[in-house]
Amino acid sequence: MNRLALFEDRSALQFTPVALMRPVFELLCGQFTARERILKSVPAREWGGLIRPALTEVYAEEFPEARINDAVWLSEAPTLLVNGRWLPARQEISHLANVTSDTVGMIGNTVAYLLLEPEEAVLLTAEAWDDAIQKIA
Repeated sequence: MNRLALFEDRSALQFTPVALMRPVFELLCGQFTARERILKSVPAREWGGLIRPALTEVYAEEFPEARINDAVWLSEAPTLLVNGRWLPARQEISHLANVTSDTVGMIGNTVAYLLLEPEEAVLLTAEAWDDAIQKIA
């Protein structure tokens, strides 16, 4: 997988106050964050995120290599979208490298991961990308 983007869904707000000033995937779970675990395990040349608009500027400054809330970037090539609240086991992370457009990882009614095709990126808006991700799934 060449491109990966972590996303926050509406349920990320349930993690306040600890996630008030950072995306939910930047919370420590043991020694590492969800972002660190996934990027370490999935060979992605580029990565980005879909996060709350209030965090975009500061997060982009902290991680200049990341493409944050960038619809143009998402429309350029297939991108693996991973829910930032998902804490996968090691075996589950290894499956992410082989995700196809026919594969959707679900936990109950929540999307854990899916492969976003470039033409689907237009469905994502800054206000409701998690609704669009649910529809794409």
